[in-house]
Amino acid sequence: MSQPTSKRTNAERYHITADPEKESAKRLADSLEPWRYSVPSGPILEIGAGTGIFTDYLIQMFPKRDTTVSDSSESMLNSAKTRIEEKETLTYSKIDAETDNIQQRHYSLICGNHVAHQFNNPASVLEKLALGLTIDGLMLMSFPGEDSFQEWRSTCLDLGIPYTGRSMPETEPLVIHLSMGPVQVDFYEDQSTRYFVDFNEFLSHTQIGGMHMQDDDRQLTDREIKLLNENWKTTRDGSIGLTYHNVFLAVKRIGD
Repeated sequence: MSQPTSKRTNAERYHITADPEKESAKRLADSLEPWRYSVPSGPILEIGAGTGIFTDYLIQMFPKRDTTVSDSSESMLNSAKTRIEEKETLTYSKIDAETDNIQQRHYSLICGNHVAHQFNNPASVLEKLALGLTIDGLMLMSFPGEDSFQEWRSTCLDLGIPYTGRSMPETEPLVIHLSMGPVQVDFYEDQSTRYFVDFNEFLSHTQIGGMHMQDDDRQLTDREIKLLNENWKTTRDGSIGLTYHNVFLAVKRIGD
């Protein structure tokens, strides 16, 4: 018998409704597949694993590799640990990539699905993670980029209410910054639209996933959110559409 919705934890509810993250994880795994047998020997680190959506792919692709599954949220890690079959190769660790030290020249593969946009300074965090790679090691990241959620911005503009969304990582400056280090950087971008029952559902989903989508200084009022829902242009079956600017980043360490 399935667990009643009211008794599910936030992490469990997030996992069930995480369509954008699940789509991104599948695509990130597809991008890793061609590199699967060229990743050097050594342990794997997953940053911002959440409920283990991308972890499932890592286990399938690297079943015998020692893998650290990490997240800054204890509840998310517990959810992943409960859901995923126990394996000797898996270690669960609470890591905040922004503030915690990352062992240098240690990991053969570092991955993060839908996490880089949560960092206050994505460029410096990804630079630190890249230095955690062994020579020829690979880092793969996927995240919403700077052109995400344009419907939110344009509807606010039309209504004359403030746009309160946090800034997403800018691809070009990020790539330039990383390229100054001992790495090769490649990236791919496209767009996809996901639908939510209303704007509050979108805010709630992203917040449970670890990201407060609005600026700390100014947040929309209930009245303003109601106006957004009523005047949203991209809709389907009564749900509002938000376009994700999908960024897939590949970093290979080539030197010291």
